[in-house]
Amino acid sequence: MNILTAIQFIARAWREVSTETIRNFFRHTGILPVEDEDSDEE
Repeated sequence: MNILTAIQFIARAWREVSTETIRNFFRHTGILPVEDEDSDEE
């Protein structure tokens, strides 16, 4: 695997991570305060 292939692999993997997954991660860790879920849907 060369560097370009690795970067493409990582980019493809990140595109498959949903917004909900990221939101749940931060909610679970407590790194950021939990905000109203409707605030980012505008």
